[in-house]
Amino acid sequence: MKLRYLVILLPLFIFVACEDKDEAKDERTCEEKEVALIEASAAFEDDDAGKTECNALVTAFEDYLPCAPEGEERDEMEATLASAKIFCTFQ
Repeated sequence: MKLRYLVILLPLFIFVACEDKDEAKDERTCEEKEVALIEASAAFEDDDAGKTECNALVTAFEDYLPCAPEGEERDEMEATLASAKIFCTFQ
């Protein structure tokens, strides 16, 4: 009987835990996300950059993208993000 309750409640706990994690990630301001993107770009452009730096750059782009203004700048960022994802796959 107790196992049955655990099976029912476990997915709920996981869902709530994931929600909290996502909310904590979004607490940064757009300015902080932009700084993180610039830092990730600089690390990626380093001669010793590898898959870790490439994935960090993709993550920084994904975090900053909602902050980008609508229009041409956002379109360019989305294209750059798509290219970076492909590049990181082969890195």
